Order: sequence, then structure tokens, then C-alpha cells
Amino acid sequence: MPRKHKTLPTGFKCPECDGKCVYNVDLGLFVCARPLITADGQIKGSCGKFYLDKTKYKQ
Repeated sequence: MPRKHKTLPTGFKCPECDGKCVYNVDLGLFVCARPLITADGQIKGSCGKFYLDKTKYKQ
């Protein structure tokens, strides 16, 4: 079973898609939470891009 991460709401917006981001406490990163919606209106997931203090996270 996947583990649920603790997230906190923030005022930070994704620089790429302008969606709202939440702060993932476990990872120490901002995560874009903009939902991705299919053509028939179903939610497929989220943008999910990671940011470190307003810069894109690269591994």
C-alpha cells in the first residue's frame, strides 16, 4: 500500500503551469498539485513537478 505523504498548503505557484503547489514535509520539496483532467472530465493525476525553493528540482 502506498504511503501518504504529509503536505502543507502554500502560496507558491508552479512556474511552468501556474498551478498551486503544496509543500511535501517528508521530501522537503514543493509539489505542483494541479489536477490533470482527461477529455471526458476524469482526473488522471496531478502535474507533480517538484521544486526546491522556487527552482525546479533535478536529481
